[in-house]
Amino acid sequence: MIAASKTTNVVRNMSRYEYRPFSRLDSIKEFSFRFAAKGIVPYHWINKNLPEQSSLKKAELPLKLEIVSHCWNYSDFLTYQLSSLAQYPIKQAIVTHTVFYSEQDALTSKLLAHFKKLEVTNVNWNFIALPTEQLMRRAIGRNIAAKKTTADWVWFTDCDVVFHQGSIDSLAKQLHGRQDYLVYPKQLLTTELLNSDDPILAK
Repeated sequence: MIAASKTTNVVRNMSRYEYRPFSRLDSIKEFSFRFAAKGIVPYHWINKNLPEQSSLKKAELPLKLEIVSHCWNYSDFLTYQLSSLAQYPIKQAIVTHTVFYSEQDALTSKLLAHFKKLEVTNVNWNFIALPTEQLMRRAIGRNIAAKKTTADWVWFTDCDVVFHQGSIDSLAKQLHGRQDYLVYPKQLLTTELLNSDDPILAK
C-alpha cells in the first residue's frame, strides 16, 4: 500500500537503473490516481493489474511505515526532519526512514553519517546514495523504495517536512485496518519559510 505515489518507468539492469521519459499517457495515469484516491473513479480503470482491494492485508498496530524523501543541497531542512523523528517518541508505528541522496552533496552526506549512528526507538535509518542525475528524478528513488519495501504503508514526502509530536502515531491509528491502495490528505497545512530561531524549529 502506498500513501502517495508518482508513477515512473524504471528498469533495473545489473547494478544501475535506467528510465525512459514519461509519455503523455503516463502523465494522464499519474494525474488520474488523485481522482481514484478521492473515490471519484475506480482504481482498476487506471491500472488493471492491481489486486482486488478486499485481498489486501489489513495493517495492524504497530504499523510498519516507510517514509521516503530525497535531499540535494537542503541538509539544513533535512536536519529538522530527521530530528523530529529522533526527538518525538513513536509508539504506534515502526518507521523506516529512507533518504535518497548524492555523495556529491558533502553536507547531506555528513549529516546522514551522523544520524546513522543514532539509535532511536521504533525508527530505522535507511540512507541510499544515488548518482546525482538519478537523484534529480525523484520518481526513480520512489520506484526503487516501493519495490523493495516490506512496510504496510509507504509515505513519499519532501525533506522539508517536519513530523511533530504525535503525528506519526495519529497517522498509524488512521491507517489501522484499512485496505486502500492509496490515501491522500484531505487538508494540507504549511508555513512560510521559517527562520532557524523560530519557536517551532527550536523545539
